[in-house]
Amino acid sequence: MASSSRLVISALFMIALGFVGVRAVDIEVGGGTDGGEPAIQISGSDGVDYSSLKIELGQLKSKILALESGIMEKTQELERKDKEIAQKEKIIQDKSDSIGLLESEISSLQKKVKLDAAEQLGKAHARAGELEKQIDNLKKELDFQKGKKEALEARASEAEKKLGELNSKLHDLQKINEEQKSKTHKTERALKVAEEEMMKAKFEATSKTKELIEVMG
Repeated sequence: MASSSRLVISALFMIALGFVGVRAVDIEVGGGTDGGEPAIQISGSDGVDYSSLKIELGQLKSKILALESGIMEKTQELERKDKEIAQKEKIIQDKSDSIGLLESEISSLQKKVKLDAAEQLGKAHARAGELEKQIDNLKKELDFQKGKKEALEARASEAEKKLGELNSKLHDLQKINEEQKSKTHKTERALKVAEEEMMKAKFEATSKTKELIEVMG
């Protein structure tokens, strides 16, 4: 940066000489103290000190330094911007990589979901088919059981009818039996009374016979 400053200052000085019409000027550019900006000494061939030119060159030097400072600041700012841009680009790239990875994972998951859904759908259809077969079998079994139940109900109704008839007959027989028992009891009673009357008559006859025998004897 210092060598560039010297060259710029020398060039500006030569231009300035052209404007003021100086015929011969000795220019000596040396290093400044403690590594500072270069020191400029100007003298003509006739030994005259060009103070006004020196002042103008000093002003130009100040402008150049200001421009160099501005350029340095802009350069540093650009470097910072470059770093920020690089960081942003890295972040964007990382995000892009993450997005790509996520898109790949999403695609894989979508494929897996489709495969799983197809598999589950197939299983559901198979299960539905099995259940339909079971329902058909149950319907057939239910129809069979209904027919069997109707037959049993018919037999039960017939049995109840016969049972009613038998109960009626039993009732009639029991009634007849009771009547017969009553008649038998009456007959037995009559027979017993008759036997008693006959025994009484026999006893009376025997008594009369004995009396007659005694009277006749």
